[in-house]
Amino acid sequence: MARAVTPAQVAQIAGLLARAPDAKLREIICFVEALPGRGALEPVIARIRPRLRALRPGRPLTFGRVLWLSVEPLLVDPARWRTGQGEIPRHALDPLAEAIRAADPALAVRVDAAVFGKHTDDALAILRAGEALWPGAAAALPAEPPAGWRPAGLPAATYGEIAAVLAPLLRHGVALHDLRLAGPDGPPEGLARPALQALAAEGPAAVSAGLACILPFASQPARIAALAVSVGGGPAAEAALDRFIEGASPQLDDTAGLSHAAAAAERFALMLTDLDRASSSDRPHRAKALHKIRKEAGASCRTQISAADMTFGTPLREALGTAAALDDREVEALEQNARALRSLVETAHALDGGGRSAQPLEAALATLRARAARPAGGAAGFTRADTVRLIEILGGPDAAEQAAGRPHAA
Repeated sequence: MARAVTPAQVAQIAGLLARAPDAKLREIICFVEALPGRGALEPVIARIRPRLRALRPGRPLTFGRVLWLSVEPLLVDPARWRTGQGEIPRHALDPLAEAIRAADPALAVRVDAAVFGKHTDDALAILRAGEALWPGAAAALPAEPPAGWRPAGLPAATYGEIAAVLAPLLRHGVALHDLRLAGPDGPPEGLARPALQALAAEGPAAVSAGLACILPFASQPARIAALAVSVGGGPAAEAALDRFIEGASPQLDDTAGLSHAAAAAERFALMLTDLDRASSSDRPHRAKALHKIRKEAGASCRTQISAADMTFGTPLREALGTAAALDDREVEALEQNARALRSLVETAHALDGGGRSAQPLEAALATLRARAARPAGGAAGFTRADTVRLIEILGGPDAAEQAAGRPHAA
């Protein structure tokens, strides 16, 4: 049995993770993931999950990580877990993984070999391991609470409920994983329909839990829920969509960078457009909830816009003031952040109907126009062509033509 991490070690690791810059955090989390008996570190890891979601570090693949990948959206920290919610407490994972390994040692050996040296960004390695592991694990779930259940702080009476949630999701783990990967494409009906039919055949609880695992990755969650209804998912599918809407959040993490925030905001706005189709006269609560979410998402975008000075405004002023030539990488970074800033402004307007103007964008345009109006100099520093190009990104072709001294014809 794995030796437990001591309280002193937990405190030391918590301090390291809290103080670590992004680049170092990737290194430390890989070390932490490899520790034996890491269950004691779950509360510590929970505190940095927002940063990990933004950084998306390639973490080492393990038996346990592949095992629980398809049910990840259902995992909750122990303090938040309540019976009857169809969720899985994280402190149940290690005892269950150990029980499954013990029940099928040959399967464990195969999976360990398949994931050795691989990381979480290797989708093919995950699929190859999961094809054997997920259905095998469903069959290997013990009938009674495993040995580590009570020591983990879980009452024996909770085991049946948690196992009942897990079993159908593990049986259909390959299909759930495919839908997760295809989420940005809808996922397509041809892929989703057979998976949803299989869940519907398992019963309402499987439909509810399965959709909870699929919808967070879907660009068209309302369409997927409607498809689930059409194949027999019934009220469970509608209720799952309601829960998804209640928990919808743009998750614009200010540690992730301007481009990441802009892309996340665009995806969220497109998803809300799909969810608007789920509102109807007999479900007015959805329209009300979506209106509130749009306002919150627009405000989140504007917070990112206001904070854009660190990722665009300050580097731009430094570029305009430098005497040295910028290399292609530095110019590209400025242009990338300019596109992200304009995208955030436009998305914020689309979300909450607020004005298109944003002070950081207008301030940057004013600075750039003043620079473009100066007589053209040599190639040192930030060139006039660079300036006009940024004006075009932020203000459009007309603004660029005017800055270049060629007013747009009426």
